[in-house]
Amino acid sequence: MNCLNCKRKINDNINFCPYCQANLTQSLRPDKPENSDSMAIKKHKTPKGCIIAVVIWLAVLAVVVGGVVFFALRDKNEKNARIEYINCLNGFNYSVIDSANKAEDFGSLVRDVWYNTIYEIRDSRTNKYTLKSRTGLTFNDSFNDSLARLYEDENVIEIVGLLKECQDLVNEWYLLLQNPDDEFKECFALVNSLYDDYMRLTNLVISPSGSLQSYTNEFNTTRDGLLEKYKKLDLLIPSE
Repeated sequence: MNCLNCKRKINDNINFCPYCQANLTQSLRPDKPENSDSMAIKKHKTPKGCIIAVVIWLAVLAVVVGGVVFFALRDKNEKNARIEYINCLNGFNYSVIDSANKAEDFGSLVRDVWYNTIYEIRDSRTNKYTLKSRTGLTFNDSFNDSLARLYEDENVIEIVGLLKECQDLVNEWYLLLQNPDDEFKECFALVNSLYDDYMRLTNLVISPSGSLQSYTNEFNTTRDGLLEKYKKLDLLIPSE
């Protein structure tokens, strides 16, 4: 250090200048500056209030962003669920009419075999079921014999098996349509009625009963009602 009186360089640890005998007390020495690191720390110290405000702001931002994402995902899921339900409606309606057409074709054959046996009418489609032999001249004594022969035919067994598989498919579609949203309540009411007609028609041709007249009346009534409801449902199903 330098003496404050004579300005000569002297030892830092002495109390009197060896040149001018000046009293070098602590008060005459220059004050040491505060630790620069401490000053820097104090200078840049962030108030607690600011930290809390930042934390609150981030929390609010997270809630807002989370809400936006949640509602966006919910809307997307609702849209996807709506499209899926519409697809199920179309799948059900198509399966019903496709299977009903097969049932109508087979049901007509059943009716013809029944009718031709009773009224002894020859027909290339029914002769092998209604006549006692393929080259014979006489008809079966009972229409039940003709129907029994019909349902023992390999091709008919295959048709009946196919109709039962179609029933299973329609049942699967029907189960997927349960508990509809309000938008589809009217569609579902029509689905229920169409399903009943479909099951009545297919069960009727798979296992006919009653008289020829009752069978024919039920067959025609159910078929016509089914076709009408199919067309209504087709118009009622909304587009995606």
